[in-house]
Amino acid sequence: ACGKIEELRSKGADVVVALTHQGYRADLSLLGLGPDGKPLPEGTRPCKQTPDVIVGGHDHNNMALPSSSPRLFKADADALTAWVIEI
Repeated sequence: ACGKIEELRSKGADVVVALTHQGYRADLSLLGLGPDGKPLPEGTRPCKQTPDVIVGGHDHNNMALPSSSPRLFKADADALTAWVIEI
């Protein structure tokens, strides 16, 4: 994922949206954030560059974390909820 983010940014992507299917802690880590939503210390982040938005699955719980950019959105299981995301 990290290499793809860097490749897209180097090609001039204004916005990078990652579609994932992993636990929310892994998604937060991809955003460079810890479980508390605060930035991880330098040297502990998995990627130098992060996506602007993650739209993910796996957890089956409706969530939007954190409240500022970069953002993570997940909907409930079985299409009980959905997100409309304006970029």
